[in-house]
Amino acid sequence: MEHIGKKVFLAVAQQPFEHIGESGFVNNFATLVPLLTTDGEILDPYDFRHFGMVFWMVRQHALRFADPGRLLVGKLEHAVNPGRLEYQLTPDSADVVQPSDLIEVVPVEHPDVREPRDLVNIDSVLVLDHPPTSLVLARWGDYVYGPFRVESRSAQPGRAPWSVNLRTHRPDQTIYKIPSDDLGAADKFGAYFRPDLTARITYESRYEYWDETAGTPTHLCHYSLLLGAGFKKLPTMGYPLLSVETDRELLIRYSKRFLSRKDIQRLRELLPVVDPVLDPRGETATDAEKHVFEAVRRRAGQLEDELSALAKALVASGLIDDRIASAVSLKVQEHISQQAATLSADIAAKVSALRNELENLER
Repeated sequence: MEHIGKKVFLAVAQQPFEHIGESGFVNNFATLVPLLTTDGEILDPYDFRHFGMVFWMVRQHALRFADPGRLLVGKLEHAVNPGRLEYQLTPDSADVVQPSDLIEVVPVEHPDVREPRDLVNIDSVLVLDHPPTSLVLARWGDYVYGPFRVESRSAQPGRAPWSVNLRTHRPDQTIYKIPSDDLGAADKFGAYFRPDLTARITYESRYEYWDETAGTPTHLCHYSLLLGAGFKKLPTMGYPLLSVETDRELLIRYSKRFLSRKDIQRLRELLPVVDPVLDPRGETATDAEKHVFEAVRRRAGQLEDELSALAKALVASGLIDDRIASAVSLKVQEHISQQAATLSADIAAKVSALRNELENLER
């Protein structure tokens, strides 16, 4: 029982199930796969009665993060009813891992990713077999990029696949570009990087882990993890920063420069206005901004109607809603005034004709 009292990282191994105790109370339980201690020691499954499992009484508040495959952190204690498992997680210690604990390094294999900005511009750029950590590094080609915030969702609650969008974490919309080999290098992140960890899980609530012939469908999840100490070290390493604003973020930021101009709706002038900014002899934009503007222009050039696409994006951003409403109101007033003038003229003409008819009758 050498791991009693240790704080460890674990993967949820199944959907929680309900059990009615002798007292009549209903509790939720699940099993967990222990992966490593918080100081980076990889745990041997045979230290856990060769089933490689830990019991978990799931508190009500913890049900929201008890998805199979999700990474948790908690403290080990003796199992109340040892049975098949010697360890259980101290119920009140269970929590979702935070970036200060560790983050995942996830592979990007989406065929439409051709440049780093595509990592944030393509929806569902990742499809995973488990919910990822709140921040991740993305491995694409020979480099690792990030950190990114994740927006993840599953079609069925608690079941794979998980569709993941990546969003920038830094306020300036930049990410680090890190050679992949540096993760395992002894003088870089080697002391903090734990690649190729696995956990056998099921997406079902019933898991006969002790009986390989039971027929419960299982799945092997893979994890590559960077410990919190390594993540904390990242900003000090001198890696280059890349600007990866989404197209929408770029349009919002760029169009703010024109909100006071009368010709804001003349989007035909938008791309030509960018040309001076992209002039390498100019000093009106940073290299990162020039890269972003040029990337947007390349992407816009691939559309059948680039100006229509930009106009839709600008309208969808909501930045010119007030001006659109004002313009519509003005047009309505103009139309009403024109109709009123026309109606008045028609009435005056009819009155004049009737007056003439009366005068003729009187004669």
